[in-house]
Amino acid sequence: MANNKKNRNYVTEKNDVATAQKKKSKRNQKIKEVVKQVLFIILAIALVTVLVTGVIHIFKACTRVDEREFLNPNVHTFEVTDTVELKLAGYDEPLIIDLYGKDAPKTVENFKKLIQEGFFTNNPKFFTIDSTNAGLKFSHSDTKNAEDGHDHSNDSLLKGEFYDNDVSNRISHVTGVITMTNSGFASSKTDFMILTSDKHSADKAETDEDLYDGSRAAFGKVRNMSVVEKMLKDFDGTTDKENAVITLNGGANIKKPTTKNIADKYVDCVFTPKYSGTYIFTGSANYVAIAFDGAEAETLGTVEKKLEKDTEYKIRLTIKDTAKAEDSFTLTIKDRIIKTDSTTSITITPQNKTDEKIFNYVYQAPVTGSYVFTYEKIKDVIVKDKDGNQVNGTSAKAEENKVTYDFVANEKYSFEIPAVGAEFANTTSSVTAKISIDLKYFNLGNTTDIKFTEAEIGDKTIVYLFQTGVAGQYNFAGTVTDKGLDITDLDGNKLNIKLPKDNDSDPDVYSKSAILEANKTYKLIITTEGLSKDSKYTLKIAEPVLVGDVNTITIADANLKFLNAEGKEEAGKLSFIFVAKNNGKHVVSIDVKDVENIKIYNEAGSELGNNSAMLEKGKTYRFVIDTANNTNFKKDATCKITVDEPVLKVNTSKTVNAEKADKELAYEFTATSTAGFDFTVTGVTTGKTAEEKKAIQEKIDKAVTLYVNGVKVDYYKYASLKKGDVCKLVIDAEKLDGMELTVKAAKSSPKIESIKIVK
Repeated sequence: MANNKKNRNYVTEKNDVATAQKKKSKRNQKIKEVVKQVLFIILAIALVTVLVTGVIHIFKACTRVDEREFLNPNVHTFEVTDTVELKLAGYDEPLIIDLYGKDAPKTVENFKKLIQEGFFTNNPKFFTIDSTNAGLKFSHSDTKNAEDGHDHSNDSLLKGEFYDNDVSNRISHVTGVITMTNSGFASSKTDFMILTSDKHSADKAETDEDLYDGSRAAFGKVRNMSVVEKMLKDFDGTTDKENAVITLNGGANIKKPTTKNIADKYVDCVFTPKYSGTYIFTGSANYVAIAFDGAEAETLGTVEKKLEKDTEYKIRLTIKDTAKAEDSFTLTIKDRIIKTDSTTSITITPQNKTDEKIFNYVYQAPVTGSYVFTYEKIKDVIVKDKDGNQVNGTSAKAEENKVTYDFVANEKYSFEIPAVGAEFANTTSSVTAKISIDLKYFNLGNTTDIKFTEAEIGDKTIVYLFQTGVAGQYNFAGTVTDKGLDITDLDGNKLNIKLPKDNDSDPDVYSKSAILEANKTYKLIITTEGLSKDSKYTLKIAEPVLVGDVNTITIADANLKFLNAEGKEEAGKLSFIFVAKNNGKHVVSIDVKDVENIKIYNEAGSELGNNSAMLEKGKTYRFVIDTANNTNFKKDATCKITVDEPVLKVNTSKTVNAEKADKELAYEFTATSTAGFDFTVTGVTTGKTAEEKKAIQEKIDKAVTLYVNGVKVDYYKYASLKKGDVCKLVIDAEKLDGMELTVKAAKSSPKIESIKIVK
């Protein structure tokens, strides 16, 4: 019985295990089903996501504007939502800018907000303008942004409304369009550019693509690009006129055409002759034609043109199709000049005679006096002065080909020489005519070699002429001075005073000097008795003028025994003349030990100061150095005199020492174009802490004042100037305790005077 019970228990346990296993198997099956369902759901969600994303991308691809579909606002009409007037200092006409708010809404809204906040105009140095290859770039100052609390962190930047940022902005970047400067996801919040070219990279010359289209947020267009073009000329440092001004100087004009000139295939310029005559225009290989005042263009190799004085000629130069901005571009203008020192030849061809051509030449008289012109194979010459009045000459019957004219120093005279007449009536080949001039004169500063003819020696005296520059003491040296040299004015009044000469063997030692007036012609009467016609003699006339910067002089007897204004000898003086080219404080120094005082006198003889004085532009002054008790001044010694002129030039520094200038330093600057200019005055701050540097600069700033055309301005560090405006930078030296200073002028940009929304 007990065994049966065991068997029953065993069977029961076995059945229970089987039941448990069946239940477990069912649970596992259910879990598997659940997992399958979960995986299916996940896959379904993923598939739906992929499908939705694909649809979105397909939709964007279908609706996205292609670069090739960008529209030129010069052809296509965009809706103008707002109009802005931007007024720049120095320019009478404001820029009129139309804004396209429907195409770039966020960019336009931000631009309007900045205008309303006064962002562009609340500080003279707040906004700067730069000229780039693409156009005019207007950019903010980070320092001023920080001072005025403007946020320019990356988080505050706008999303660029352009193709690469999936924005449908169809405004093409052509000339006149206004666009934000930055590319990438974030577009600059304040910096913008006005485009001055349809192409903005070197690559586009080959691909004809525009890399700005699709990568920058264009948002409007300028209506009146003439103002922008004028600004570009100012940035290039050319001119305020409509066309570039070219000059007659024997050198090259128009060296740097703009990229717009290259694109347009021409350069416009103006030329105003100062006297009537024939002018020769020679252009470099990159110019192919020249046209005057809209007339038919002439092929430009060498072109001759008869022009009238004081008449402005508008000239258009055609640029070769293959020319590039980096190529050489030059135009040279020369006039037909009759030479003083050599024979001038004129070639007359049969073609000239057939056309009854008139050869127009010009002669400039070096001094006042009588000029004998010898004409070879030339007849019927007409001579006119600068006002067009005929100048009548005289000639002896025996020498009709020699005509004497009375000319005035530095005046230009025109010669009209006919190519036809009795001389050429039966001539079928080319004729070479010649003009030579007989006038004996000296150029100042050069040693002139002289050979006397037998007739001149027989006459016992010979007369030469020379023209003075400024008033002062003129010194004469050379081998002819030993034999007798007199100096007279044109009326025959003797002016020369002979000084002793210690070294007869040295021809460079000055043996005579005279106090002469400015801009006058004087006669040198040389005694020729006892001279040899086969020998060479010398004469040098030295003008006692300092010209600024460093002047090297040689101390001679004439220096050690100085003639005062009354013509009396006065021992122990050095005297020099100086003509001030600018208003302001001038500082004079000499590199001779123990020289304490260099006295400065005006033309009336009044003493203005020692070593420094305020001088007036265009006036003549005398610098006198006392050498009486200074053994460092020795005969034939060389020393240097330096005149520190108060002139500032663009992008150059001038170091000054306030101790030299008594109470005040004054520096003058003249604007060469309409633009903005930065002025800086800084001190030596080597080894100073940041706080010390700041304190030094604050001290300097309080001691500096800027005047524009005589009117004081509040902010000395910046001025918007028109061409010809004169600035004076005045430094109160007493406040700076002899501090070493650096003064600098640099071209900047015109201030944005106002910018407002007018629509």
